[in-house]
Amino acid sequence: NFERLSERKTITPIEECRRESRTKRAADIVVPRKVGRAVLHKFEIENVEPYINWNYLLAAWQIKGRYPEVLESADKGEEARKVMDDARAMLEQIKKDGSLQLNGVVGIYPANREGDDIVVECKGKKWRLAQLRNQTAEHLSVADYVAPESEGTDYVGVFALTGGAGLKELAAKYREAGDEYSAIMAKLLADRLTEAFAEVMHAFVREVMWGYQTTPMSPEDAVAEKYVGRRYAFGYPATPDHTQKREVFKMLDVEMMTGMRLTENCMIEPGEALCGLLIADPAACYFGVGSIDDEQVDDYARRRGTTTDEIRKYISQF
Repeated sequence: NFERLSERKTITPIEECRRESRTKRAADIVVPRKVGRAVLHKFEIENVEPYINWNYLLAAWQIKGRYPEVLESADKGEEARKVMDDARAMLEQIKKDGSLQLNGVVGIYPANREGDDIVVECKGKKWRLAQLRNQTAEHLSVADYVAPESEGTDYVGVFALTGGAGLKELAAKYREAGDEYSAIMAKLLADRLTEAFAEVMHAFVREVMWGYQTTPMSPEDAVAEKYVGRRYAFGYPATPDHTQKREVFKMLDVEMMTGMRLTENCMIEPGEALCGLLIADPAACYFGVGSIDDEQVDDYARRRGTTTDEIRKYISQF
């Protein structure tokens, strides 16, 4: 399309982008209180409920407006209130019967940057998580937020979690009863629980495992991302390569610990799931890799130990 072609015209050569990259210094390294893994099994829904962002659930039902103000809207209020009543009633039932479960695992490990790669030490071996770099705007890479070995040992977090364990069975039960509305609502709630669970997990990491956030943050501020550091999920703009999940699943023994599994195409089952990286660097921000040139695709494939065709298969924007 025209936008994609216009963007490609502005691509900066990858080596020039790398010359502009920031080097994280020793002063910005945050040493964690606890290195290693924590398993969050059958995590209490009550603990994540305050972190649910209801705006997305309402938007999925084509209800525009900001929650909770939209509940009082003259034209959308009645519909919004009905959807919220139904969602809350279903959530109460889920809490009672345990039909959805929250399972996850998170770990913090020593790591350093090597070029555009993040090299993580876990289980007595080194895991190379190659990163991509934006070539059209900020020229950022997630690797920029990890210090090189010359600055000392840095750390990164890796995680995988789901709020959708049991959804397949729950949705099937509703559909067998001819209740498509409730089947869809259950799916949307599992999505919201997964995102809320990710916020609670990240807060636990910042406050307890890494320990650099010394006072608890309100759910509203956490959802608004007012914390230091960032969470990057694979398949999203800054880390678009789904195949990175393979390394994290092995590092954390995700399938054994949570029951989640990876398909051949690196999709997670259940589908209501997230897997990615946690960064403690105060400079870390969100960005999108966007369009990149063939030179970087070829270089990335080499660093991933695969072919350019394989890379293009998993990263849609190429």
